[in-house]
Amino acid sequence: MSNPDLRVGEWYLDRDKHDFLCVIGVHEDEGVVDVRDEYGDVDEIEFDEWETMDLVLCSTPREWKTGAEWEAEEADTDDFGVSNPAQAR
Repeated sequence: MSNPDLRVGEWYLDRDKHDFLCVIGVHEDEGVVDVRDEYGDVDEIEFDEWETMDLVLCSTPREWKTGAEWEAEEADTDDFGVSNPAQAR
């Protein structure tokens, strides 16, 4: 499966589990990615597992945004925070 590039600080949606994950660290020497989920829990995911996940880069989940940030993006994204250009017209 081809996942978006790993970027520290970016949020990803796991489309299989409907979980939001923020990459908070990448440890090349250990072969793991540190992630924080939308509830604030921190976990480690091995590179091999990361590559098999059905991930898409997304915006910050509603729970992690301020009111102004949420209102600014609400019209431009679908329910999972994925950009929807058709709504932006």
